[in-house]
Amino acid sequence: MRLPNRLLMLLVAMVALFTVAACGGNAPPAEPAAEEPASEEATTEDTAMEEEPMAEEGAAEGTTEDTTMEDTTAEEPASEPSAGGELTSLADLPLFPEAQEIDPSSPMATVVDAMRQQIEQQEDAAEFEVEAYALPSTVTFADVQSFYDEALTGRGWISASEAGVEMPEIPGGGVGAWTTDNQNEVISLVVMEDPMQTGESIMIIYRAVQA
Repeated sequence: MRLPNRLLMLLVAMVALFTVAACGGNAPPAEPAAEEPASEEATTEDTAMEEEPMAEEGAAEGTTEDTTMEDTTAEEPASEPSAGGELTSLADLPLFPEAQEIDPSSPMATVVDAMRQQIEQQEDAAEFEVEAYALPSTVTFADVQSFYDEALTGRGWISASEAGVEMPEIPGGGVGAWTTDNQNEVISLVVMEDPMQTGESIMIIYRAVQA
């Protein structure tokens, strides 16, 4: 099985663009979960107890049923991967534990934004996402690749190495890629030394869906 040629070309172009731009020269935090339903539940229970003090057994039954229904509702929002292991966004993937968001005011953030714009112009109608993170100097490409390989193959994705695809080499880092079973979606990973010589490494995660 092989990675889609079009998506593989986009991946290689992304690596080249990032490397050239970086040598030459943010995902927003998740919104906190709303806690309003919990307070509404408490208010409903208190009101029911005050209005029906004579019917304790019936109230208890109603509370049990309501709680069961509410518990079921609370479980529904949990995000589930779509059929075939496909993702709806990079947010569906766990983030490497030691990865940190790049400072929006840093030169690297500017480079990543420029890379996004260039890829968008070449992407045609394909859906794509690009996110960049900083890594401590103690983290290796093998560490990061192993983490995402476990996360993606556990969903049924196929790694580039398993598909027999040779990835570009990057000094001090590496490139990895995974595709869905139907070859419609690809996730790539790039780890390289920070060309700004901060002593850290840069991790780029790229997701593309074939148009």
